[in-house]
Amino acid sequence: MALNGTLPGCKDKCGNLTIPYPFGLSDGCHLPGFNITCNDTNNNIPPKLFVDNGNIEIFNITDEVIVIDFVGAASYGPYGCDYRTTTGFALSYAWSHLGDDRYPYTFSQDRNMFTAIGCSMLATFYDGLIPNSSIGGCISVCRDKSSITDGQCFGSGCCQSSIPMGLKGFDIKLVSIFLNGESYITNCSKAFLVEKDTFVFNASFIDSFNGTGLKVVLDWAIRNQTCDVARMSTDYACRENTLCVNSTNGPGYRCSCLPGYQGNPYLLAVPNGCQDINECAGDQTTNNCSMICVNTPGSYYCSCPHGYQGDDIYTHTQSEREK
Repeated sequence: MALNGTLPGCKDKCGNLTIPYPFGLSDGCHLPGFNITCNDTNNNIPPKLFVDNGNIEIFNITDEVIVIDFVGAASYGPYGCDYRTTTGFALSYAWSHLGDDRYPYTFSQDRNMFTAIGCSMLATFYDGLIPNSSIGGCISVCRDKSSITDGQCFGSGCCQSSIPMGLKGFDIKLVSIFLNGESYITNCSKAFLVEKDTFVFNASFIDSFNGTGLKVVLDWAIRNQTCDVARMSTDYACRENTLCVNSTNGPGYRCSCLPGYQGNPYLLAVPNGCQDINECAGDQTTNNCSMICVNTPGSYYCSCPHGYQGDDIYTHTQSEREK
């Protein structure tokens, strides 16, 4: 769900993207750790939004995640590769560190997959903040090039594995292997983290892959307290008419509007925070009253006009005039 509303006096747009608080472009316009950068030079039409002061582009901000550009791949090729190689293995990383628990981001466990492309290859995934801590990986082998099928990423030319919760950094190790006399080896194997919904394997990736159009998803939260602890602190981020929800991906919490309210839960109710939804201002899509709708804070109720009785709800028999 989209998150809207910025602090008064703060810039609320970067090109086509809305900048919602707690994110912001300048000091005083964001919570700690939520600073982002708008690059509006002549080379960027429309302007582009970036994480922190870096070069990772943001494509979308919701009330739970930010969607960013593909952050790169580790690579290894026994017969040559596009970039960094060593003898026997490659140890590399792709924008591995999202800061410690004070910073808002973690790699989304639900929406990203560790993915590797190549043949006769073992790809191992490590926690970048804990040395030598293997947390996943996969193996890809191929009989020959004809055995690689578009759209299939189950161990022939392409393999995938899930990532753990709370991940803020990762390293990747790629190793050439031979299984049962397997002899088909790709020139350059690659491994990376990617949003699973934007990645569809194509057999041509074995020979040429640059990650164009792919994305990575970061969960965000107010770090690093639980709701119970945060409510007692002076910097509690949830404002009026809100709920506090503990993060499910690392320590922290997020805020949401109470049922019957809408707006930005990190801002004061007036003008952009959580305000009552007037269900009576609409039709049966916002209320089910047949005659009189009475709005209340966070809800509404139905009423009959003078001289009528009944429940006044469209889903039941309409009120009949008293005899």
